[in-house]
Amino acid sequence: MKDLLKWVVYSSIFAVPFVLLIVSESLFFPYITGKNFTFRILVEIGFAAWLLLALYDRVYRPRFSWILAAIVGLVGVMFFANLFGEHAPKSFWSNYERMEGWVTLLHFFLYFLMLGTMLHTEKLWNRFWNVALVAAGIMSFYALGQIGGLVEISQGSAWRVDGRLGNSSYLGVYMLFQMFIAAWLFIRTKSAGLRGLYGGLILLFAFILFHTGTRGTMLGLIGGSGLAFVYLALMAERGAAIKKWALGGFLAVLVIVGGLFMLRGHAFIKESPIFSRLTNISLAEGSIRFTVWGVALEGVKEHPILGWGQENFNYVFNKYYDPALYAAEPWYDRTHNIFFDWLITGGVVGLLAYLCILLAALYYSVFKPLWNRIRTGVSNVTTFKVEEQALILGLLAGYMFHNLFVFDNLASWIFYAVVLALIHQRVSRPVAFVENYQINNDILERIVVPAMVVIASAAIYFVNVPSIRAAGDIIDAYRAQTLDGKIAKFETALSRGSFADQEISEQFAQAMGPVVSNPALAADKKLELIGSVSAALEKLKNEKPGDARVYLVHSNFYRMAGEQSLALAELNRSLELAPQKSDILEEQGLMYVIIGDKVAAVEVLRHAYELDKRNNIARVRFAAALLNNGQTEEADALLDPAETIPGSDLWYAFASDSMIISIAHQEKRQDLLLRIMIARKEIEPTRIDYRTNLAAVYYEMGELDKAIAVLEEAIRDIPTFKSEGQTLIKKIKSEQQR
Repeated sequence: MKDLLKWVVYSSIFAVPFVLLIVSESLFFPYITGKNFTFRILVEIGFAAWLLLALYDRVYRPRFSWILAAIVGLVGVMFFANLFGEHAPKSFWSNYERMEGWVTLLHFFLYFLMLGTMLHTEKLWNRFWNVALVAAGIMSFYALGQIGGLVEISQGSAWRVDGRLGNSSYLGVYMLFQMFIAAWLFIRTKSAGLRGLYGGLILLFAFILFHTGTRGTMLGLIGGSGLAFVYLALMAERGAAIKKWALGGFLAVLVIVGGLFMLRGHAFIKESPIFSRLTNISLAEGSIRFTVWGVALEGVKEHPILGWGQENFNYVFNKYYDPALYAAEPWYDRTHNIFFDWLITGGVVGLLAYLCILLAALYYSVFKPLWNRIRTGVSNVTTFKVEEQALILGLLAGYMFHNLFVFDNLASWIFYAVVLALIHQRVSRPVAFVENYQINNDILERIVVPAMVVIASAAIYFVNVPSIRAAGDIIDAYRAQTLDGKIAKFETALSRGSFADQEISEQFAQAMGPVVSNPALAADKKLELIGSVSAALEKLKNEKPGDARVYLVHSNFYRMAGEQSLALAELNRSLELAPQKSDILEEQGLMYVIIGDKVAAVEVLRHAYELDKRNNIARVRFAAALLNNGQTEEADALLDPAETIPGSDLWYAFASDSMIISIAHQEKRQDLLLRIMIARKEIEPTRIDYRTNLAAVYYEMGELDKAIAVLEEAIRDIPTFKSEGQTLIKKIKSEQQR
């Protein structure tokens, strides 16, 4: 039995690094859900087997360290912070987009516990490190394919690789940890061949990290490496060769940093998106992050002790929204700073609990060895060699610097647990009552083992399976060929009892919006559809009455369904919860235009614009409302051609907003339409509809020759348009001859 249990535990531990390679196209959020569900299931299976193994054999029982105590403290603190937070279900279970919350924190702890007890020899650790490097090598080759243009990059920037993680920042911190692992093996092996291999991997991982374009991680690597080299140069034995290597490494870091700084104006640096991004860092670029941190600080002031609970920053963001964030994404769920994140989720107590983990790790790996050296004058009276101390110090410094600008994800959680477990395993001490506890083998095999199998199976099923199925249902709903099929799949997803009802309901509303707005949809089917979507959203609002986003989603759906009064009511409630959100005000202004309340539209959009006059979308919509209300002079002043110059932010807003186009059509302002269509054509010259729209405006103005010229130019620029373009030209010429 013990051999079987050991095999199960080791299999789960060693399989985890490969989890990060999973991309589940059949599940919603394919880069997140497949990895996280697999990680959870592996940990749950492994933990159940480990618990039984620990009862059989005291060798595998947990031992005490302050790292273990700190992690237990964080798990405990966050349990109560979540329980008494703003919305406990999401705090505990998270959602598909993040899959964090307390459940992930608990699995992080369980994985740490297994690592710290099962990898109890240097040989086992070396095997694990090498397995992790195999997985990292596969990830790296995939990323190299992205760099070479052979594999598509999943996120927005075509030059920022993301590997199999779906996010360049996630890949960046993953590579930071892999560099540490390769460096750890490099300093411990005596084989020249293996040193060459590990050295090559360090360079490969650094190359991949560089191509993620993640500035926080790159700066963390530079700073962490510099700190490690300085520590090594100062603390290594006098006359030791490693001292010279460390000094050389530190000088190399200085040369690289200084060289990049000196050459930042060079054409090569400017033309490289990665070098340019790295060497042109300013406080102005961080203005959005700084503003978000200011919003977070207001939330901390309101709940300073235990915070708002995990996954609840959206409540803070909406309540204390700063209009200066008009250009940022509208629904921040993270502060993008690890310290503010823990302050928001767990208050001062939660942040201190989190920091205690870091301090405990540094205490054992750096501070205690340093103190022992000072106390005894002997450098080898320590659990960690000086090279190991330097590596751990450099990694933790780089990792924390990275987290100043982003947040943890599964990749960083896993390998942070690994590093903490490494330190814990070296320094932990037996706990007497744990070591001495004994259980009768007959009781263990006849009662405990069967009970554990039942309990573990039930836990694995109920924690994972309903939500896995619901994630698949969402994808199936989008792939369904019939409307009834789509509705059935969304309703099935909602019936699963998953933790993601908000995402399912929102996707249901967004998917059905274009359907319900189709005039060809039968009246009875339309009523059925409105009822189904509204029932899901009403249930969600009852569960989360303070979430402004849910009301806005419902409003958008009602607007598309033509239920304008209901849409406006939902908007008003959303605005009560987020009174400074400019995008909600802009939507409210649009609703007033639709229902014909021109004066209210002007007032609402004036308020949206005056919250921050740099908000060009609000400016354009305010001008549209003024134009709609007959206040032509004020509208024209806002859309002055001298300000809507090509390339300006106002120019892009002017060209992209559908409200100004609709009202310009309605008010027969051909001059405005002409400016808009010219701008659109210049912004996206490959869009055929933009060319034909421009030609149509010239046609309506009676400028038939110019309309023909636009179409002829489109035929030259877009050969596939030739047949359609010639037909349109023929019609216009026949009009000229009348």
